[in-house]
Amino acid sequence: MGLGTVLHKAAELGNVEVVCFLIREGIDLSIKDANGRTALECAKMRNKTEVVKMLEDVAFPQEIRNIIL
Repeated sequence: MGLGTVLHKAAELGNVEVVCFLIREGIDLSIKDANGRTALECAKMRNKTEVVKMLEDVAFPQEIRNIIL
């Protein structure tokens, strides 16, 4: 994986507690790592399903997902 933020690393490792803390602190979820990936994309690549769900819920609330899907 590329160089990124603490959020990217926590997402890659599946560290739900750190991801949750960073979200509460208002971290920008759209920041990309050196490879152009968001933390959500990094979590998906590593199959960290709990982190993926958390990031999707924050980035795309259910109301928006209902409209898109």
